[in-house]
Amino acid sequence: MRRAAMVALLLALALVPSVQSSGGVIDVVSISGDGEVGEGPVNINITLVGVGGANSASVNWSIYLSEMDGTVIDSDSGNALVNDGVNHYVETMLGDAPLGLSNLTVILSGDIGTPGQDQWTTYHTTIQRLRPLDISIGEPIFNPVDSQGIDTGNLSINDGDYVRIDVPVINDGDVPWNGTLNLSLDSFNIDSQSVNISGDTTLIYSTLTGQVSEGNYQVNASLTGPNDANSEDDFYTEEFEVGPPPLPSIFLQLDRLNEPEPGSQISWNLSANNTGESSFDGQLVCLFDDEQVYLYNVTILPSSNVNSTFSMPAKPGDLFCTTQAARTSSTVNATETVSMTSAIFLGAGHSTPSLLGGPWHAGDEITLSMLLRNEGDAIGSALMQIEIDGVIINGSSTTLEQGKAGEVGHEFSFTTPGDHIVNWSVFSPDGAVDSNLSGSIQIPVQASQIISIEIESVILVDEGIEISWAVELSEGRERLVIIDFGIIQDGLKGDRIFEERNLLPGITYGSMNIGFQNGQKVFAGVSESGRTIGFGSYTEDESDSPQFTLNPQ
Repeated sequence: MRRAAMVALLLALALVPSVQSSGGVIDVVSISGDGEVGEGPVNINITLVGVGGANSASVNWSIYLSEMDGTVIDSDSGNALVNDGVNHYVETMLGDAPLGLSNLTVILSGDIGTPGQDQWTTYHTTIQRLRPLDISIGEPIFNPVDSQGIDTGNLSINDGDYVRIDVPVINDGDVPWNGTLNLSLDSFNIDSQSVNISGDTTLIYSTLTGQVSEGNYQVNASLTGPNDANSEDDFYTEEFEVGPPPLPSIFLQLDRLNEPEPGSQISWNLSANNTGESSFDGQLVCLFDDEQVYLYNVTILPSSNVNSTFSMPAKPGDLFCTTQAARTSSTVNATETVSMTSAIFLGAGHSTPSLLGGPWHAGDEITLSMLLRNEGDAIGSALMQIEIDGVIINGSSTTLEQGKAGEVGHEFSFTTPGDHIVNWSVFSPDGAVDSNLSGSIQIPVQASQIISIEIESVILVDEGIEISWAVELSEGRERLVIIDFGIIQDGLKGDRIFEERNLLPGITYGSMNIGFQNGQKVFAGVSESGRTIGFGSYTEDESDSPQFTLNPQ
């Protein structure tokens, strides 16, 4: 209603003819509360003065505070009697002026005069109440650039790029802010910049990182300086990801050069095409039923193609070719299945090998054995392969006709005690092997057994010198040993007498007559061929020889 009345009054005043008249005019308007921070009241002081010989002119004054769309916020009005050349003061307060801009209008009516220079009968001005300080950090933008800070043109950041971090500093208030923007990368400070930002402004502050490598990085940005009402938006944490460097992309294709025949070679051409962004400097590798049959070190430039050929004994199975020793963005592998008449080897009764000869001590011979059957439609050969500590050893081989069974195996030993892992597999150069015929087996190996010999007594009997002995064998398996006896004359051992004994763990006693031999000492020794004797073994003993005189017959 107030707004409608004010508009009508303004229209009416606009129709008044511009002629010199006596009455009151606005001479001075003084306003406080303009340009201050936050919503608040506006104080208005108006000086009215009479002109044109005014005498007790009745002047009506109205003051309106309104929003920019015309909505009245507050108003005041009154009446004053003014005389020519005499000031009359009007003071009032309106409120509250909102944040931002609003209009203040002073209107005179009644006995109004003709205003002179810098005088009014209607006065308009704009009131601005400043928004409080509101400083914050916007979402950073991460741009891939080169060492000079020039954009790479890529949409993603790659290994080897530099990164320009653009951090928006936003002032949503009307109060200027001066402070510092701090930036850290993975907890390491990389930059601090002074920030001088006006009200209602957004500024972008950029920082160039060093060269980055593939992985994820965390950026922390913070503002230090005068605080606003909300300090939570003075910090920002964001992550960016660095992808791999430009990589090659390899497409592989196999072309068979001849048809497989039993006992012959089969050959392929392997084509490798690089459709990626960088050179491929690695290896092409082909596996036939998980056995490597081809390895080629090669460099393939972008948009280039390389051909190579390889051969292997013809047999049924699956061929698989891929890349290795260099990264690619993608590799399209090549595969082919070979079908032909051949031997097919399966386990006969069991699909795992048997361990023979245990328990085992360091140095003992261990036998790994397996029975195979040829279920194919052609003669073929197979062998046992074992791998110990990365070393592959071929065992015994067998050749089997269709439907026949045979044994493959391998003998080996360990010089150290402990649990040893042996990888085993059955391999055929000319036939197919069941996929179950491979695996790993753990073999417990105990420390070498300790063996000690001691001469119990040496006596002279009718048949000669008799040596009584004792041999002690530590816990474990039985051992076949050679015990030798003899005489020592002036430090030299004479002819030996040998006895073969099968020793059980524990102490074994025995005696040996070495006849009539002259010497100062007798000896007894124990040995085992091809076996490691345990530390602490005592394999020879000596004793004084009885003296005697042979009477001639």
